[in-house]
This record gives sequence, C-alpha cells and structure tokens, in this order.
Amino acid sequence: VLPDYAQRGWRPYLSLIKLPRTKNLFYLMKPTQQGVRWRLPTEEGLALAVQFAQTLQLAHRQGIAYLDHKLEHLYWDGIKLQVIDLNSSRQLEEHGAANGHHLRMDIHNLCVGILYPIFTGLSPQQTMLRPQPGNRADVESRYQDVTTLDFGVEPTLSKALQDVLQKGAAMQIETIDD
Repeated sequence: VLPDYAQRGWRPYLSLIKLPRTKNLFYLMKPTQQGVRWRLPTEEGLALAVQFAQTLQLAHRQGIAYLDHKLEHLYWDGIKLQVIDLNSSRQLEEHGAANGHHLRMDIHNLCVGILYPIFTGLSPQQTMLRPQPGNRADVESRYQDVTTLDFGVEPTLSKALQDVLQKGAAMQIETIDD
C-alpha cells in the first residue's frame, strides 16, 4: 500500500495528541516548596517501568535507541504511559558493533534518568528535580557520568529494585529483555 501512495506523491506524517506541558511527569513531580520531594508509589512506578520497558523492547527490536530519557517527555495518568519527543532517537546500523553500546546506554538512561527520579523524587545528579538540556550532544552525554545511584534518601525501596537500577546505572544490563 505505501509504495502506491509514494508513487502518487503522498508523504507519511505522524499526528500527535496535544499534551499540555504542565501535565508531564516533570511538572507533576516538581515540588512547589524547597526541601520537599515527590515520588511515585512503588506499585505505580513499577507499572510505569514495565510500560516504558515494553516501549523500549519494541524500539530495540526495530533497531531504534530512544536515548532522550527525561521526565519532561513522559505523561502518566497513574495507569497509562505516553512517551513523547522521539526526535533524538537513533536508528542503529543493522549489525554494527556499536548497537550493543547504544542499547545498553538506552537502558542506563531509563534507569538513571527516569526510574531513579520516579522512585526517589530526586535527580540522578543528587539535586532537586530540574529540567534537562535537550540538544543532541546533551542527550547522549546527559547521564554518562552517573554510574552509581544513592538510595539513602529512599531506604524503603526494595533491595531487588535498587539492585536492578544499580545494574542499569553501571551498564550491566545487556538487553531490555534482561
């Protein structure tokens, strides 16, 4: 069907639902007063994590690394996750050796840039939540210096969940299936 449309000069396009900026997860989690932090309940965070992992699983199977993991790109209503801003994603080489690195980096960025903040209410840079830079160079280097995570602020988080996030931060999770 697509070749027929292409011959007639049609071009594919993507239509998106308009989502208000103030409803993304960054704005919903950002505290209104200093010294206060907000985190998702563990059960809700796990539901979000599973949905995001399924999204990455689909992308990785198509040879796509999302890379731009930040709370500003997530819309969560407590049940359904919407991920936006795919313009920093990368189509990987078909059988390139760098693919494994990019996919591990994608998992790292998920653990560090999304899951750690939703479970602790803090930035992985050990600060209050703040907007993350968005140009392409920043996307690829945003969390690369974060290889360990501090859970002292949230000691009630299960050891198993802490271990998974630590492994992701250390780039020890090879595939999203793992």
